[in-house]
Amino acid sequence: MYGIRQVIIGVGLLLLIGCNPLRRNIFHEISDLTPPVFESASAVAAQQINICFDEPVMVVEDSVRIDGALAIIRVEAVECGVALQVDQPLVAGKAYRVGLAVSDHNGNSLDVVTDIYGYNPAIPAAVINEFTTRGSKNHPDLVELYLLEEGNVGGLTLYDGSVSRWRSRKVLPDLTLSAGQYILIHFKPEGIPEEVDETRTPDSSGGKDAHAAAWDFWVEEGTGLSGNNGLLTLYSNPYGTLIDAAPYSNRTSDSDSKYRGFGSRALMEQVDEIVAAEGWQIAEAQARPEDLIFSDHSTATRSLNRNSNAYDSNQANDWHTVPTSGYSFGEVNSDERHTPR
Repeated sequence: MYGIRQVIIGVGLLLLIGCNPLRRNIFHEISDLTPPVFESASAVAAQQINICFDEPVMVVEDSVRIDGALAIIRVEAVECGVALQVDQPLVAGKAYRVGLAVSDHNGNSLDVVTDIYGYNPAIPAAVINEFTTRGSKNHPDLVELYLLEEGNVGGLTLYDGSVSRWRSRKVLPDLTLSAGQYILIHFKPEGIPEEVDETRTPDSSGGKDAHAAAWDFWVEEGTGLSGNNGLLTLYSNPYGTLIDAAPYSNRTSDSDSKYRGFGSRALMEQVDEIVAAEGWQIAEAQARPEDLIFSDHSTATRSLNRNSNAYDSNQANDWHTVPTSGYSFGEVNSDERHTPR
């Protein structure tokens, strides 16, 4: 009897020992039921698009597609995910819709449809140079960009907000301009036929405050900028790197007990975002409304101006409010300052 019990216990132990690795393996196999996570997509060369994921992936056969007259000629693995080679150069700054299906090594699959913008290696250095956010019927909200060097502005994107949270934006087209050129972006158009984006000559657009020597662009269906407290940001493309920022406010740290005085969580987080990206300098450990461009004296003709030398220290003291009718869109900025009564 004792020997039979020993045999039974021994067989049971063998079964347990033999089953445990099997259970662990099964658990390991079924534990990954999560599909790959899409992280980014961008043109990294004239004819190459990289699509990145959080883990290695395989492309589902015949799933890759791109709009327009382009054809995919090669698909290959890269460190971040997948590289797509197309048969002709992408137009700088032009939007293309790309789609594909991928799966990970456990068979979890994901379909991706995303926009990318044509590769542009010649984005010029530029600054946000002048703006009005409290426009009138005759002088609607307007932002001026100033080019510090020659380059192609295709893909250059001005946000009312930041790349992570915005109300409206303008993506500039494939256009090569020289240093010293002005670009005017109209955020509250009337929708009249004369309001056309200038891609050939700077005098082809009409509309309020269009300038014959500057390059005028219109935010389609734009409703204007936030009047007193807001943020303008300039990026190399809609998903690109931060080039310049202009946060503005008429508040102080004591204006409100919430959100460090910014008045809203959205603006506070957007300012923190540009500070983290080294696009704005602050005086203390955390950003305060006092660090921003003071907007309280601005009007439709008292614009907020960068100093005429276009110097950019990413601080509020680069900026001032000009006297009434001192706005200078499309021309050298005025260094005259409004004196409050």
